[in-house]
Amino acid sequence: MVRIVGAGGLPSRLRIESEPGLEFVGFAEDLEAEWERAAAMLVPIPVRLGFRTRLVEAWARAVPVVTDASTAAGLPALEPDRNCLVASSGQEWVEAASRLLDNDVLAAMIGDGGRSTFLGQYLATAAKDRFGILSAKAIDRWSRTPVGAGSAGR
Repeated sequence: MVRIVGAGGLPSRLRIESEPGLEFVGFAEDLEAEWERAAAMLVPIPVRLGFRTRLVEAWARAVPVVTDASTAAGLPALEPDRNCLVASSGQEWVEAASRLLDNDVLAAMIGDGGRSTFLGQYLATAAKDRFGILSAKAIDRWSRTPVGAGSAGR
């Protein structure tokens, strides 16, 4: 069963009715229950910018992800075949989703890879070290800018 969860509506040209195997849930009062029942999360957004918050939420929960390759532009931690599967065409989406649903070992490996990425990159304790390094570099760069040099180095 494919369940499409979310309050946002699809453009009218893409809107179809629920049918056997496909259910449009819409707004979910209990999103945690939806996460718990999810076998995978599909993120078919072919846009080369932006951070995919829902994808990182899936990683936090070890839910395997299928996404478009363009997602890497806003999410550099994306590693195909380690923390996600990647698809572009409709056929590739069907194949990737089927692989996860038909292969529990693959689904667990992709889910665990996502969870590992979340813990290593996005959990506050992991991010603080990266933030500290970036902050130190920025302060060092700023402090070496000669007085009167303008804001070009800042």
